[in-house]
Amino acid sequence: MCRLLSKVPDDQFSFKPKEGMRSLLELVQYLAVIGIAMPSFWLQSKPVDFRAFFGKRIVASKNLLSTDIQPAMQQQLQEAKMLFASITDDEFLNKEISYPWGGTDALGQGIINTSIKFITGYKLQLFLYLKLCTDLPLGTADAWVLNDL
Repeated sequence: MCRLLSKVPDDQFSFKPKEGMRSLLELVQYLAVIGIAMPSFWLQSKPVDFRAFFGKRIVASKNLLSTDIQPAMQQQLQEAKMLFASITDDEFLNKEISYPWGGTDALGQGIINTSIKFITGYKLQLFLYLKLCTDLPLGTADAWVLNDL
């Protein structure tokens, strides 16, 4: 993802495909926090209100400048590694979590249904934004593998 982000021209962070959609900057600000938001919420040592927990992350992300995004993504990756190292196989398979929008699941399935899907979807959206706002010769593989753009 950081590789795609490095290809965004400085003057294109305000790009948005149409009114009512996130700008490119807003999209990458969101990507800088959404990857570990749900597992971090579920693994809190004390129960916390989801709206308050998530709201703090969103407010903090909206203060990120375009130059802050790469370091924020790297920090999120480090936090994810620490978080995943703390999860036992039993917790991954059997710890019951509750989605804020309703329903329950095992922690591992919850991570797939949120973090994995969120990162994948928003990464593809970043790729599509790049196709729309630049002249880079992007092909589908550029969204998924480490091609040198």
